[in-house]
Amino acid sequence: MAAPAYQRERRRLAETLKNLRTGAGLSGARLSGMLGWPQSKVSKIETLKQLPTEEDLIAWAGATGASEETASALLRTLPAARVEYAAWKDAFPD
Repeated sequence: MAAPAYQRERRRLAETLKNLRTGAGLSGARLSGMLGWPQSKVSKIETLKQLPTEEDLIAWAGATGASEETASALLRTLPAARVEYAAWKDAFPD
């Protein structure tokens, strides 16, 4: 099933982050401990409940040993994910 339009970039970002974590052999708890974050933050980012910041992406990439190219690609994806989410929030306000 395709992701809703407002989630495509967010989903791609979350899946990439999860793949980096698991590829580095890290559990969510281990990664959160390395970064000094609550474990729930890692979970929320990976399940689309929280959009990471630029700082989060840089920290995640560093902790998982991602290449500079991968880190740059993550940072390039973030603005599109923000726009998608903002558009969805405008269309479906609380």
